[in-house]
Order: sequence, then C-alpha cells, then structure tokens
Amino acid sequence: MADFNPIHCWQRAWDDAHSNWGKACVVLFYLYIWSQAIWALETLFFTRAGWGCYYQGLSDYATEMTLMFIRAMNVMQLGFWAYAHREGIKVWNVSMVFIIQAAMWRIWTSSTIMDLDGAPVCDSDRMMMNITWALLWWTLLTLICSVLENTSKPQGTTSETNPIFN
Repeated sequence: MADFNPIHCWQRAWDDAHSNWGKACVVLFYLYIWSQAIWALETLFFTRAGWGCYYQGLSDYATEMTLMFIRAMNVMQLGFWAYAHREGIKVWNVSMVFIIQAAMWRIWTSSTIMDLDGAPVCDSDRMMMNITWALLWWTLLTLICSVLENTSKPQGTTSETNPIFN
C-alpha cells in the first residue's frame, strides 16, 4: 500500500538526496509546494481577501463568475500541487512545476492582461507581478538544484560503478 503521508515523502526525499544540491532542492521544492498549497486553500475559502479592488464596478453576475473561476482554479491547483508533492524532486517533475510557474508568470506580467480597458488599476497589481517574479526565480533555482542533484547521483548499476581492480 502506498504511503500518502506528506512528511514521509519529505523525509524520503531528504534521505535519498546524494548531495547538498539535493538537500537544497528538497527544502526549496517542498517549501514552494506547501506555500502554494496554503495560498490556494486560503484563496479557496477567502476568495475576496486582498482582491476587493478587482471587484469594483463589476456586476453581481460578473463578480460571482469571477469567484467561481478563482475557486475552480484553486481546486485544480491543489490537485496539481498534491501530485507534484508526491513525485518529489525528480528533474521532470521540477521541470513541470517550473513550466506551470512560468505560465503563471507570463499571464500576470502580460501587458494585455494588466491593461484591459475598464479594468481597475489596483495597488496589488505591482505586488502580484513582484510575487510571480520571485516565484519564477524560486522554481528556476529549484530546477537547477534538481539537475545538479541528478548529475551527482551514481550512474549505472552497482556492478558497473564498482572498480574492476581493487
């Protein structure tokens, strides 16, 4: 039976790390996953928290549609983070997290998204752009650590890595 305890996943990844790069990757990766999951949960239950500026001037219908969209996106995001958490610091998994973060960064920093006609100009726009930049660099650093950890692992089977002559 598979173990779904998140702390055990973290411990297993820590124990399986072959270098300090792997340990740094474990810390960076799981802190990122947990911070994003907590943020998604908070936004799922308190959807309007901190985003009141965006709802100014919207009709009740548009506000409810926006809230529904945000909640649905957070449910999907939680599923993705749970999957990524379970798969650990493998290069392909960290690469996928980086690609998803890069897509979110692109959406938030896109001038066509930020400068829509009639969209309210909020103080949190600049803050959100800064957060997405920081998260993009965070996931890039995690990806670099994952690649360095992968290259530090012994390659081949035990018999292939043992010296022929002792």
